[in-house]
Amino acid sequence: MTSISHDNPSKYELLNRVFQRNHFDVVVTGEEKIPVGRGCLFATNHPHGLFDGLGAIWVASRHAHDCRAIGRHFLSVFEPIEDWFLFVKIDANRNSEAARQVAEQSAEFIKAGGSLVLTPAGRVGVSRPLSKPAQDLPWKTGVVRLSQTAQAPIVLIYVDVNHSVIRQLGQRVHGVVRALMQVWGYR
Repeated sequence: MTSISHDNPSKYELLNRVFQRNHFDVVVTGEEKIPVGRGCLFATNHPHGLFDGLGAIWVASRHAHDCRAIGRHFLSVFEPIEDWFLFVKIDANRNSEAARQVAEQSAEFIKAGGSLVLTPAGRVGVSRPLSKPAQDLPWKTGVVRLSQTAQAPIVLIYVDVNHSVIRQLGQRVHGVVRALMQVWGYR
C-alpha cells in the first residue's frame, strides 16, 4: 500500500485508490441514514477479513467521519493504516487482553465525535462446509453496550463478497496468515 500512499492522501482517497486498483465494486445503499455531525458505531458482518473493516471505514470517511475500527493487534504491521485502528490482543482462548481499556478508549473516541467500526461476531465468518459462503458467528452484545455508554447510534453494514475457498483455508490456518495473504494479494 505504500506505493499508493506516497502523497499522504485522506483515508477516503487512499481507500478509493486501493479499491479502484483492485477492481473492487463498492455499492452502498441507505447512506442517508448515517448520522451527520456526530459519532456513531458501524456494526458490520465479517465474511472476508481486513477489507470488511476498510470498506466500513471508507463509508464513514466518505461522510467526513473520523473513523477507526476495532482490529486485531497484528494489523499494526501495516504502516499506512495502523492509526486507523484501536487494537485488541486476543489470547489462545479468544479472550481479549485489556478489553475494558479498549472499550473505554472506544467510548471516549465516539463521544468526541469519532465513529467506530466493529464486527460484533468478534471474528471472521467461517464456511461450514468449506464449499458454502462464510457465515458470521452469533453477534455479541458489546456493540449495544458501547452504544449505550457512548450515547451513539448504531449503523448496520452488510458486506457481501464472493466466496473464496482459498480465503477460508487461510483463515483456518491463522488470522495473521489470512491478513498477510489479503495484503499481499491487494498490494
